[in-house]
Amino acid sequence: MGKPDTLLRVEDVLICSGIEPMAIPQGGAHVRAAEIRIPAKFAGQPTVTATVHPTTGPAGAGTVFGIFSIKVNRLGDQTQVVTQVVIQATNVQKGVPVQGDFVCEYVVIGKAEGAQ
Repeated sequence: MGKPDTLLRVEDVLICSGIEPMAIPQGGAHVRAAEIRIPAKFAGQPTVTATVHPTTGPAGAGTVFGIFSIKVNRLGDQTQVVTQVVIQATNVQKGVPVQGDFVCEYVVIGKAEGAQ
């Protein structure tokens, strides 16, 4: 779980970006997942753009992972301001486990909550 490297506000728009290491979930090494917690709330659903690529191991020899799920959730209560983004990707060779490290590069853009 990580936080954005960049959190920028331009008038009423929030722009967040970063690179997050991806973990192997319980389902096995053919899937990777990353969770980002943004210390802000968006008015409505923000736009999330992401790519996944290997950084080490045998996956660096051309393995392709495709993103199949991006979920945006509000967490906390009135005092805590957090937006959770969960990105999941899988090997395009269905069910084939892949060893090695992957990262997710992402950009989240949306109108800030409370902006006029």
